[in-house]
Amino acid sequence: MESNENGKLQLISSSSLPGYDTALALHSTEPIAYATNSQGLFVVDVRDLTHPKLVKHLSLSDELAKLKLPTPLKAPVGTDIGCEDNKLVLTLQGKGESPNTPRRRFIPSHGGIAVVFDVEKALSPRIESALDALSGAAGVAMGLYHHQVFVAGDELVEYKDFNREPTAGRGLWFKSVTFDDGVIIQGNIPGDLIEMKFVMGSRTDWETGETADIVKQYRRASPEERRELEAVRPLDRGVLFIATEHTVVSMMTSMKFLIWQMPNNRTASDYYPRLYGIDAYGYSTVYVAAGASGVYVLKWDGFVEFTKRAHLQALPAPALDVASSAGKLYVLCGELNVKNVQHNERLTEK
Repeated sequence: MESNENGKLQLISSSSLPGYDTALALHSTEPIAYATNSQGLFVVDVRDLTHPKLVKHLSLSDELAKLKLPTPLKAPVGTDIGCEDNKLVLTLQGKGESPNTPRRRFIPSHGGIAVVFDVEKALSPRIESALDALSGAAGVAMGLYHHQVFVAGDELVEYKDFNREPTAGRGLWFKSVTFDDGVIIQGNIPGDLIEMKFVMGSRTDWETGETADIVKQYRRASPEERRELEAVRPLDRGVLFIATEHTVVSMMTSMKFLIWQMPNNRTASDYYPRLYGIDAYGYSTVYVAAGASGVYVLKWDGFVEFTKRAHLQALPAPALDVASSAGKLYVLCGELNVKNVQHNERLTEK
């Protein structure tokens, strides 16, 4: 789509993909789109906006088989996708539990994993590696600094250069777990993960408007120039905003913990009947698509808490997702409760 002379969006072209519950990502420098869903990984050439071309369809089972994992994920389904700096990261769910995860007090999640593709040749993704097994793997957000990646399922994990970052304590679980040493973590953040948004750069850079310029410099820089930029502007700093089905939480990259329940019967965010999407531009404002309830605009206090700033309900249909850019908010409206029977059957043990 593009804006016409009146500033309104108009449809240029369309391309259909098989499957349901599709997640989309764009190559960071090339006009190539990637999508993943119940049917695999798709590569779409959008260099000619009037004639997008589906140029490749990869089977997730076949791609995982190339890695020769000791415990391969069965019947994998793509749940989310991110692309940055010639790397593509997919989260996958499948049958069974992920190995080497703590015992759960609640019903076990689907098995999950995150995999990395090299997309230096943008039209030809090449699977490289698998990250840690992660039950319920459902979301990914990416940064630029040393291929920074955040992956979330029942647990939130951060990687740099595709190695897991150490965390102080065990405060990154969404659900309650019991570890082998008997320690119980009370996560209890309500609902399954829906979407994450990583706001890269320091608060000062956002306030001065320098973040976009820094990112452009970094993308074009040579390895030596990148090291110089990192010394001046540590791009791994930022905030990760996270939406589950019922609430919104955050994690500062310097803090490494998640909080929903707080003292005095307070919560970091309100409890919503159902959330579908999230976006943010900068540190202060978070936009939330809440289905039939419309769109909420939340103010973040810079540490943990969110408060309602505005509520928009006058929409043509329920709000399914939001995107903010250049001072404007775009809302995806559509039909609620469209079930994907095939997807659900693939994840059901028989």
